[in-house]
Amino acid sequence: MTKSFVFKCLMCVVGLLMTSGGVQAEDLFKDFLNTLETAGKNTLDELALQVFYKTSKVPEGSSPALSILSSEDLIDLDRNRRRLDLILGNNDFPSLNSLRVRVEGPLGFVESGKKYPVVFLLGGLPTGRDTVEFLEEPGENVVISFDYPYLRDPSEIARHPDLQKQMYYIPAQVATLLAWVRLQTWSDEYAINLFGVSLGGYFLPACQRFAQAQGLSINASVASHAGTRLDYVVEAFWGKNLNKDQQHQLRETIKLALEPYAPLHHLKYLQGKFLVLVAESDQLIPIQYGTEYFDALPEPKEMQILSGPHISTHDGAVVNEVIERTMEWLRRVRAIN
Repeated sequence: MTKSFVFKCLMCVVGLLMTSGGVQAEDLFKDFLNTLETAGKNTLDELALQVFYKTSKVPEGSSPALSILSSEDLIDLDRNRRRLDLILGNNDFPSLNSLRVRVEGPLGFVESGKKYPVVFLLGGLPTGRDTVEFLEEPGENVVISFDYPYLRDPSEIARHPDLQKQMYYIPAQVATLLAWVRLQTWSDEYAINLFGVSLGGYFLPACQRFAQAQGLSINASVASHAGTRLDYVVEAFWGKNLNKDQQHQLRETIKLALEPYAPLHHLKYLQGKFLVLVAESDQLIPIQYGTEYFDALPEPKEMQILSGPHISTHDGAVVNEVIERTMEWLRRVRAIN
C-alpha cells in the first residue's frame, strides 16, 4: 500500500475538517502518515499526541474550565445512590461545548464534605454514559462516565464530517473532565482512576497520556478486553451491512483514521498502577493483542486472563466477572474504598 493511497484513505475520513486552522491540522495528519515508514517511533508517538491538541485546540498544559449547562438529579433509594446527569461545556472551545456526563455517588456525596475515590469509565460500543449502570454496587466511591462524540452507529463516522473531526476530541474531553473532577469538593484528587472497556480500553492510553501532559495524575487504570489492534472490532461492528469490498475500504479507512489512538504510541508513557483483563476466547480482539498491550506498559502492572468471549452488554456473566475483578483489584491496590 503506497503512502499516497494511505493519505487518500485517511482524507476520506478526516477530509478538510476544519474551517479555521484546517490547513495546519491537515498538514499534521500528512506529516504523521508520511513518517509512518521512515521516522523513529518516538517521533510518531509525539505526532500522535499533537493530532489531538491540533484538532481540539485545547492549550498544552492547561485544562479549560467547564461550566454546568444543565443538570438532572435522581435519587435511587434502593441502592442508596445519587445520580447527576450533567451537560458540561466551555463555549470558547468547540471540542468542549457540550459534554454529556453521568456522575453517581453515595447519597449525600455532594454535600457531605467527604473526599471520595473516583472511577472514570470509558465504555465500549455503544454504551456511553449508560456504562455507570453496570456497576450496581460501587460502594463508597464516585463513578463517572460520558457520551463519546459520535452517533450510536459508528459506521456513520465515514459519512459525517462533524463526526470525523469529533473522533479526535476524545482525549481532550476526557482530560478536561478529569480536571473538572479534581476540582470538585467530593473528589479525592489522589484517587482518580480510569476504567476502559473494549473500545474504551483502546482509547484509554491516548486519553491518559493526554491527561498526564495536562498535568493530571491517574492513580490506577484498568483496561478490559482491549488490544493493540482495532481492525477486528471495526470489521465486526462497523461493516455488518456492507459487502466485502465496502467492508475492506471502511476497515482500512477507519483503521488509518484511528492510527493516532494506536495504544503502542502511548502505553510506554503511562504512569500509575495498571490492570489488563484479556479473554481467552475473545472473538474480536485475539489474546495476543491484549498481551502485546500489557507488555508495552511500564511497571507496576498486572494481567488477568478470563475464560469467556469478548465482553457484551448482552452477556451478564462476562460483564459481572469484569466488574468484580476490576473492583477487587482496585481495592487491593488501595485505589478505591
